[in-house]
Amino acid sequence: MSTNETPLPPAGTNRAPRRGRRIFAAAALLLFTFGAGIIVGIAGDRIALLHDYRVIPRGHARFVSNKVLRVLTRKLDLTPEQQVQVRSILQRHSDAIEKAAASVEPVIHQELKAAHIEIEQVLNPQQKALLRKMHARWKE
Repeated sequence: MSTNETPLPPAGTNRAPRRGRRIFAAAALLLFTFGAGIIVGIAGDRIALLHDYRVIPRGHARFVSNKVLRVLTRKLDLTPEQQVQVRSILQRHSDAIEKAAASVEPVIHQELKAAHIEIEQVLNPQQKALLRKMHARWKE
């Protein structure tokens, strides 16, 4: 062997499988992280809604109205004039939907409070203390 030649790795050592495993592990970790982020995001959204005792998130009816308008415009080939009329109709009803949701929220809040009281009755003192801490954090 001359000084310009690179030595061959010992027989039986193949680097290709290690590299493949590393790529697979990195891809699996990336997918897991992405999935966990989705789950945490959804859970956080639901907790935020429960924290505010909201059934329909603020502005949600308007978002749905805008989406409905886009779909109707595309599927029915609405003219600009029809779009203005449909937008007005959807806006009028989305306001009513938001008002209706706001009117039932106090009732939902009352029911959640009643459920909390009943749940406390089946808990031991340590569990009650933990539950109260949880509720305090949710109200922050």
